[in-house]
Amino acid sequence: MKTKVRVDASSNLTDVLQKLSNADKYEIYKFLKKQLFKDQMENLWTSFQPNDLSMEDITELVEEVRQERYISGKQNI
Repeated sequence: MKTKVRVDASSNLTDVLQKLSNADKYEIYKFLKKQLFKDQMENLWTSFQPNDLSMEDITELVEEVRQERYISGKQNI
């Protein structure tokens, strides 16, 4: 169901939304949900971008953690 709503400078978004049918509100909800998910996934993807760690750096860090766990007696946990 398509509803045309004219928005002028004196009305605010909540007034406009109150005039819509529940079906139209649900369509807006689905659209916003999809947009938010898309934005969240893009942010997540950029946070996982590769960094400058080499395999040697990773191996060194793993060996340090293993040594610390061995010394503290937590190697079997």
